Amino acid sequence: MPDKTDQQRYDQTIAYIRGLNDALATHVDTTVRGVKSQIGADLSLTGYKRYAVFGNTNTGHAVRALMLCQRAYFGDHWARMKGAPGVSVPVNWMGNPVQSRITTKNAYLHKSTAVVNEAVLSYTVPATPATATLADTAERVGKGGPTVPPMELMARSNPVPPMGICYDGVYWWLYKAGFVSLRWLLRHGMRIDALNANAICGDGVELQLNDDGSCPNVPRGMIVNFRGSEPGSENTCHWTVSLGNGWLIGVNNTGGGVVDGQQFNVNFRTGGGLFGTFPLRDMWHLYTGEITRSHTTHRTGVRVAMIDPSTIPNRDSGGTL
Repeated sequence: MPDKTDQQRYDQTIAYIRGLNDALATHVDTTVRGVKSQIGADLSLTGYKRYAVFGNTNTGHAVRALMLCQRAYFGDHWARMKGAPGVSVPVNWMGNPVQSRITTKNAYLHKSTAVVNEAVLSYTVPATPATATLADTAERVGKGGPTVPPMELMARSNPVPPMGICYDGVYWWLYKAGFVSLRWLLRHGMRIDALNANAICGDGVELQLNDDGSCPNVPRGMIVNFRGSEPGSENTCHWTVSLGNGWLIGVNNTGGGVVDGQQFNVNFRTGGGLFGTFPLRDMWHLYTGEITRSHTTHRTGVRVAMIDPSTIPNRDSGGTL
């Protein structure tokens, strides 16, 4: 006879998550409504090669909790990706559910309970970090790793995929720094594109050049967004993070263009177009030029704004279904 029913196993696992984070447990329970008993069966570790050693330990309970979070947020009922411009495409990150559970068990059942708990808590936002933490993380993580890890291994402390687009860099840095949760990333971050980025991250506070033409102070760790200000140029944008003292860090940076009839090149301090650091003033000047010319009004112009990473909507829960 089994030691517990499928419903009991589910209830026990929700209780374990609740012991780590009450709000996460409630959100998981709501997100998987209607299939709890079936999920309880899928959480069983019986028959797994390491069950005799780990099955009924705290680590075993933690791994069940992690698999439950994956079931709640990896499926196409929750997760989204970029599709056509402005379109959010449902995506099932779990792929083969059986293989997904095997991947998780292979990776985590031999780890300490603390390590598995940390992976579970990646679905939440910890105590809000200092704003500068986002810049620290961007400098440390850079443009990501050379390969794409399985989504099952995307705990906050693990390596992240390579970043090819400016807002990809920003949302992975936000996640690694602790400003957004993995469930936010799956629901919102991975569907960001040029058209919806501000709707997801916020418009922020518009910046103006000082009277002498110099840039205003932007604190270290603030997100800095450049966007065409003319009708028809709104999808021309760049997303970066402030390093303070007038410097930015970004991925997929435009290195130059025509401004006032003259070629202008961004003076990179480190790196370049793929990933680098550069003056705020240079990128601001570049975006006043032809890069933002509207095919509707035939004028150029840029709106530059800073966004406090702690104000991103739904950055913990990711919202609701």
